[in-house]
Amino acid sequence: RFSDILRITGHHLDQRFVLVPVLLGLTFLMAACGQAPRPPAGWSGPVLSDGSLYVGSRDGKMLAIDQQNGAIKWFYPPGTEFVSYIYSTPFVSSEQVFYGGYNGKVYALDIKTGLKQWEFSTGRPIIGDVVTDADRAYAVSEDGKVYALRKQDGLKQWEFPAGDSI
Repeated sequence: RFSDILRITGHHLDQRFVLVPVLLGLTFLMAACGQAPRPPAGWSGPVLSDGSLYVGSRDGKMLAIDQQNGAIKWFYPPGTEFVSYIYSTPFVSSEQVFYGGYNGKVYALDIKTGLKQWEFSTGRPIIGDVVTDADRAYAVSEDGKVYALRKQDGLKQWEFPAGDSI
């Protein structure tokens, strides 16, 4: 053992000098193996619909910006509250704006006011875009699942286990 070699040679080793590099090494190893959360690359893309530009900002806000004059119509969450980084491009329907957050939640906002209508938690980050059809919103999560959520209230209709982060 290394400690026996040090004792025999008369050297003393402070355990703090061994513990810190070992912990750092384990942290890097876990990150390389996918065991530690990884920050995503990229940011939300914009969507233009009916005179408004919808985009997620770097400070975690979903914005509705007037296409003609650049004025902010609304933003969510209100005030200085920070909810989550936004990497997904919003999906805009006639009544709602949908997006996923790095906090693992899918959000549905009222398109006119920006007020939250519902949220659904997947438990892991959402980096991909949310899409919808007439009745459902679909989201993929780093928990390895595809979720189908009812557009009106966010109730889970089904989930599909893809088997890996998606």
